[in-house]
Amino acid sequence: MSADSPTGPLPICNLNAAVGPGLSSASLFDFARLMQIFEKHGVSFVSVTQQLNSSTPMGRLTLNVLLSFAQFEREIVSERTRDKQSAARRKGKWTGGYPVLGYDPDPSRGALVVNDREAAQVREIFALFLRNGSLDCTLAEMHQRGWQMKDDAERPAARRAAV
Repeated sequence: MSADSPTGPLPICNLNAAVGPGLSSASLFDFARLMQIFEKHGVSFVSVTQQLNSSTPMGRLTLNVLLSFAQFEREIVSERTRDKQSAARRKGKWTGGYPVLGYDPDPSRGALVVNDREAAQVREIFALFLRNGSLDCTLAEMHQRGWQMKDDAERPAARRAAV
């Protein structure tokens, strides 16, 4: 809620009802900023589903404690997700994205497998670079041979997602 809109000032009421603090903002910083705007305009935060009311000192304390725990929980979930993906990569699992030239995803194993035709092309690209000693010359030779990266036609949507 803002005091101004593209069409001009909005009337400010003295009460804001919300389903709960968790749905009001994705971060503690955003919610604190929202609460500052509310205080500036004399607006109270009142939760419809919980006994929270920012018009009292105890209500403000309770809101801040709950929001701090919510922020902590979001950060823990994010950290666990990162750790799980890192562990999967260490085990050689494919964690999603576009497979590079020379590999295709194997959904049954959750890993990448060598694409023999593309792998031969990759080996030839490295040989060209060693022979030419120049990236520009290698790219020009690849262009002359008509070699390209995997194009979107070869990348159906199912292959883009994590396995």
